[in-house]
Amino acid sequence: MSNKIVRRDGQLFAAWLDAPLGPAQPSRVQLGVCDARGLLQTSFQLGSGIDNHCGPALALDASGRMHAIIGAHAGDFHYRYADDPAAPQGWSEPETLGPADTYPALAVSANGTLHLAHREKGERWQLWYRRKKLGCAWDAPRVMAVSPTPGYNHFMQSLSLGPDGSIHLLFQFHYAESGRAIDCKGRAIVHLQSDDNGQSWFNEGRRCDDLPLTIASMQPVCHYPEGEVRVGNHVVDAQNQPWFYASTPSKSGGGLWHRSADGWHARDLAELCASLAPE
Repeated sequence: MSNKIVRRDGQLFAAWLDAPLGPAQPSRVQLGVCDARGLLQTSFQLGSGIDNHCGPALALDASGRMHAIIGAHAGDFHYRYADDPAAPQGWSEPETLGPADTYPALAVSANGTLHLAHREKGERWQLWYRRKKLGCAWDAPRVMAVSPTPGYNHFMQSLSLGPDGSIHLLFQFHYAESGRAIDCKGRAIVHLQSDDNGQSWFNEGRRCDDLPLTIASMQPVCHYPEGEVRVGNHVVDAQNQPWFYASTPSKSGGGLWHRSADGWHARDLAELCASLAPE
């Protein structure tokens, strides 16, 4: 869901969630500094987690400043940045977000605006969007989607920017009537797009003046009410069209989804892979 690898000035940076150093110790958010070939030169700790959930998210802006959202599991995110990210002392002091954040997806516009999407725990769990314009404080969060039932939800959201600066947000509705995580199933995949730096959002061409989206108000990419949907991360091509992988009941080997001018299309990967097999 989050970008964890960044290239900058001939170096490769990789962030990950590492195991505690000992019993009763927190998990560690680590940043590795590699050479251009990807060979690790050094690593250091950027922050702490509480368990094996919620790795960090990285983004690099046009000035070369690196931004990081350091994870929590239904707790406070911490935001840090560095103009010299290879040096531990080059990182800013953590800024607390919160209050019940998990799973960050982070991107940065050419104008320096940071865009963050994440899950927020509550009576009905929500998908939040936050924005930080260059030189400004973080805006108040906006609720983009809300679970139809109380209890567990996992949006599996991914966030990216198109070549024209548009923001693409892809997620799933994943829930159960019982609210228990073990019973939850993915039911639908949804795409949102903003063409004005996160101010307004559109769902399949319809302006979303009634956010948050719900399972009843969404215009989905696909919808399987009985479940078994699992969405992956997306990318956006040079024509500003998103692509993503998802498993659905109708595609046993998974499908490669792509939006074109006439809508969404899915190609069955089982069929594609079979055509690549040697005779």
